[in-house]
Amino acid sequence: MRQAEIDRRAAVPHWVDAAALAMAMSACTAAWCVTGMVAASRAEREGYATSTLKTLTTAEAEFRSNDLDGNLVNDFWTADVYGLYGYGTGIGLIEPDSALADARSRRGAYPSVAPIGEGAPSRGYWLLAFAAQDDGDGARPFCNGVDGLRDRSRFAFITFPDGLGSSRLAFVINADNTIWKYCLPATFTASVRAMSSDRDSTSTLRIGTPAFDDASVFPASPGSLGCSKSD
Repeated sequence: MRQAEIDRRAAVPHWVDAAALAMAMSACTAAWCVTGMVAASRAEREGYATSTLKTLTTAEAEFRSNDLDGNLVNDFWTADVYGLYGYGTGIGLIEPDSALADARSRRGAYPSVAPIGEGAPSRGYWLLAFAAQDDGDGARPFCNGVDGLRDRSRFAFITFPDGLGSSRLAFVINADNTIWKYCLPATFTASVRAMSSDRDSTSTLRIGTPAFDDASVFPASPGSLGCSKSD
C-alpha cells in the first residue's frame, strides 16, 4: 500500500466510521420496523376478514330461525351478502361496511333498501355469496325451489382481498361454520364494479381453483383443493 494512501486513511477520524455504522444500523432498524408494520397490518386485515365471516354465519342463523323474510319457511339467505343488511325495509343483521363490500349484489331480485353509500372493500376485503355447493354428489345451486334466493339448509361465502398487496389469503365458510383459508397464487386477479344507489355490484374473480373462481361452487372437501383450517 502506498504511503500516501496509508496517511490518508489514518487521517480519517474514527468517529466517521462510527457514524457510518450508526447510520447503517438505523437503516436496518427502520426497514425491520416497516416490514413488521406491514405484516401486522396484513394480519389485522385477515383477522377482520375471518371475523366478518363469523358474523355472516350468525346473521344467517338469525335470519332462518326468526323467518325475517316472512315467507313462513325456515331457510337461509343465499342470494347475496347485501340482503342480510338491506332485505325489505332493512333487517340490519350485518354491519353496513360488510353490506357495501358485497362484490355481487342482487338487490334487483328482491325488495331492499338502497345502500347507504358507495360500495367498497371492507378493510381490504370483498365478500361473495357462493352460487352452489357440492355435498359429495355434485354441485347443486342454493335454492329452496321457490325463487333461488334462499336455501333450507345450506349457505356459503368467500372473502378475498382487493389485491395481493392487501393479503395473500382468501377465506371461505359454509353452514358447517368452519373457516378455511386458501393461499392465493401470483396469478390471482379480482375485478369488482362496486354497487351504487342505482346499480348492483358485479365482479370477476380468478383465484386459480375453478370452484372458487367467481364463487361458483363451495367444494365438498375444501382441504382437497389446498385449503387449511383457519386458526
